[in-house]
Amino acid sequence: MSGSTGLPPKNIKYILGVGLIVLILILGFTLGKLIAYSIISTKLNTDEDIVLVVDKGQGLVSIINELHSKEIISNPRFLKLAYYIHGIPSNIQVGEYLVTPSMSVKQLIDNIAIGKQRLQSIKIDIGTTFAKFYKKLIKHPHIKPTTANMAVVDIMNLLESPYRNPEGLFYADTYLFYSGSKDIDILRTAHERLLKVLDEEWQNRAPDLSYQNSYEALTMASIIEKETGLDSERPLIAGVFQNRLRLGMRLQTDPTIIYGLGDEYKGNIRRSHLRQPTPYNTYVIYGLPPTPISLVDLRAIRAALNPEPSDYIFFVAKGGGAHKFSVTLKEHNAAVRKYLLGQ
Repeated sequence: MSGSTGLPPKNIKYILGVGLIVLILILGFTLGKLIAYSIISTKLNTDEDIVLVVDKGQGLVSIINELHSKEIISNPRFLKLAYYIHGIPSNIQVGEYLVTPSMSVKQLIDNIAIGKQRLQSIKIDIGTTFAKFYKKLIKHPHIKPTTANMAVVDIMNLLESPYRNPEGLFYADTYLFYSGSKDIDILRTAHERLLKVLDEEWQNRAPDLSYQNSYEALTMASIIEKETGLDSERPLIAGVFQNRLRLGMRLQTDPTIIYGLGDEYKGNIRRSHLRQPTPYNTYVIYGLPPTPISLVDLRAIRAALNPEPSDYIFFVAKGGGAHKFSVTLKEHNAAVRKYLLGQ
């Protein structure tokens, strides 16, 4: 018969009923998912940054309870139910997580699920020594001091460095890391960056410099860094030291004396210090000291490799971090009397 389904009326009603139930279930499930997503997407109740520590063994329920105890969320039961409907994260990563005012519950839980922790930081100050930085490194509360009982030469071997003395060989900058990172990993990052920058700058150096290799240039950069903190003066001071090296003069730079004295230095350079023989006393030795004397960044390295040409041979501090440059010893002595002796 045309237009007939061939099914009894009771069967048609049954199929329509089942279809209606399935449709209702689908709509209910979809609506439940939307409601659950809306609940977990609500903003956290905080006006300031808060650090949430997730310990080993903690699960989603425990984290939600902790957030509620800190009054960062309300209605924890609804939130737990919403996650059961939406889907519970399969992984909860141990660590420290930053809770910010602009963050939603979902963003925070997602960060915890993928281990997107709060970043810690450590700064290598420009002009500091490796010993001072290393002491700061192994005492950092968020760094594992895995090299604390190692000799520095063993640390350099562990870094597979071509150098045995660590001084000057770590790039001065601020480094970010996750809590629990190893000290050797931070050292490796800073060391490899220094070597990379030094090599790049060495390839682009000015011609006819008085260095046998890039390590000597790094040593000069460390001296320049200790002599001035002014960007405008670094190339000029580099030029003065190049002039002295070409003339066969001693560098006669106070920072090398201070470095050579080590703990013996008490804040003042005495006349006896000028004559005290150390490998770093450039009032006694000719040429460069055997190693750098501080940690530096690009500016000092670039200045050492691109000195500003001049006839200056001398300079003296005149206050405010600046220096008075002179060509002759007579001019220099006059500058010393004016700026240091006040005559």
